Amino acid sequence: MVAAFTACADLADRCTPSSREHVYGVLLGLYSESLKEESTGSSSSTTVDLTGPTLPALKLLIERGFSQSNTVAGSHKGAIFADLVDGFMKQILGNIQECFGKLESKKAKVVSPKLGNNLLAYVLVLTCLPSEVRISRAGLEEYCLVLCKLISHDVSEVAATALHCSKLLLLNHRRGFPSGIYQVTLQQFLPCYMAFILSQVSRLDSSDQQQQQPQQEDKSERIHGSLVVEIFKIFAALVGMLPAERRQQVLVLVLPLYLRVIEVEGGGKEMGSIGISMVLQLARVDAIQFKQAMSSLDGDEKSRLECWLRGSVSSDELSGGGGVSSMSLHAAVPSIELKRFG
Repeated sequence: MVAAFTACADLADRCTPSSREHVYGVLLGLYSESLKEESTGSSSSTTVDLTGPTLPALKLLIERGFSQSNTVAGSHKGAIFADLVDGFMKQILGNIQECFGKLESKKAKVVSPKLGNNLLAYVLVLTCLPSEVRISRAGLEEYCLVLCKLISHDVSEVAATALHCSKLLLLNHRRGFPSGIYQVTLQQFLPCYMAFILSQVSRLDSSDQQQQQPQQEDKSERIHGSLVVEIFKIFAALVGMLPAERRQQVLVLVLPLYLRVIEVEGGGKEMGSIGISMVLQLARVDAIQFKQAMSSLDGDEKSRLECWLRGSVSSDELSGGGGVSSMSLHAAVPSIELKRFG
């Protein structure tokens, strides 16, 4: 399919300028049909995702459809294709809502890949659109709301996909700070991330006091743990890309969250040691803003966090650099990167 869409795009580029956008619109309509399809399989226990591997074709259509050589010169450059893309995105949102409503049913295993593909398709279009193309605020807010619900309540791989999509939106450099899309996503995702981490802290606290079902708990713990670590990494990247004057505001919000996870996990456990390492990484990003943020913390919180950090640095020095470093962090943390976009 990717080769076929590439060949069709080559043909579209040879059309007259007035026809190119219409041809790309037809190709986009053809691709939209694949996003309606649910996964297939020979039995109820196996499903085959036929759409996910074709997402690079969608990326190609959007980028080439809006490229300078494929649009009519003048003030209405790309307007026809932009309208077609807007309709395409509305269709994706319809697919997402349809799948979201079936997650609690017996069809959850079948619709989960379709939901994940549509989530990825929507964020792929958003991140590939030129900065001058207008985006529906209502559509973006609806999409962000679905992502937040999946991150907060789902315990399958769909939650990991939703978190990955939110990360792509937040860290999208094409429409960076202070664009409207950035402000909407920041307002929705930051509270979601914070609530998720606090809920995991409460869950870890309660799990220390009661026995749980081993198999089911192990699977959910791995998913939840990977999400917490990924959120930690998003916070660090977010602080790095924000203007210096905004960093302290975010640090004051996230440092207590790191502390809660570090304390409930302990410095020797994986999430706890990663939390300590990420706090040290934040300190290296902007030492001045980090010190000011630490000074803004409650006195007890500040002293407890400093104690954990000193202990980590001391143990690292005693072991000759064998503590948790940024190099070992990337090797140890399970990544949620989805290499489907080409």
